Amino acid sequence: MITRIYTTKQAVLDYDSSVHCVVFTCMDFMLPEEFKTILNVGLDFIRGKINETGVMFWISDATLSPVFNEEDTKWGIEDWTPRALAAGLRHVAFILPVEELAVIGIDEYKEHGSHGMTVAYFKDVASAKKWFKELTAQA
Repeated sequence: MITRIYTTKQAVLDYDSSVHCVVFTCMDFMLPEEFKTILNVGLDFIRGKINETGVMFWISDATLSPVFNEEDTKWGIEDWTPRALAAGLRHVAFILPVEELAVIGIDEYKEHGSHGMTVAYFKDVASAKKWFKELTAQA
């Protein structure tokens, strides 16, 4: 079952209880404060759910994303990710954007900012959820 957690004109956060994942879908350019707010809302949701579910996953659906600015990428690497790890998030899936320049920020995150979190790329949300189900079955 999909539950809408948060929505703006630029992005939405959904929770899929069948996979225990938050899906962050960015549809348009966001100012840094908007970006930080939506990721923090998702992280707060994970903190509240992880004790109940035992595991939580994160999907960043960047299919329609514009290029993320360097400040947002840096904040995600240096601030959000360590807090996400502390909350128990261990796996993040990125759905690759159509805009090739937008992949640069995602590559930067995977190479320099995952802090040991497992990061994988997928062509669509369904493939990422399949990966999460496989991880859950292995646990």
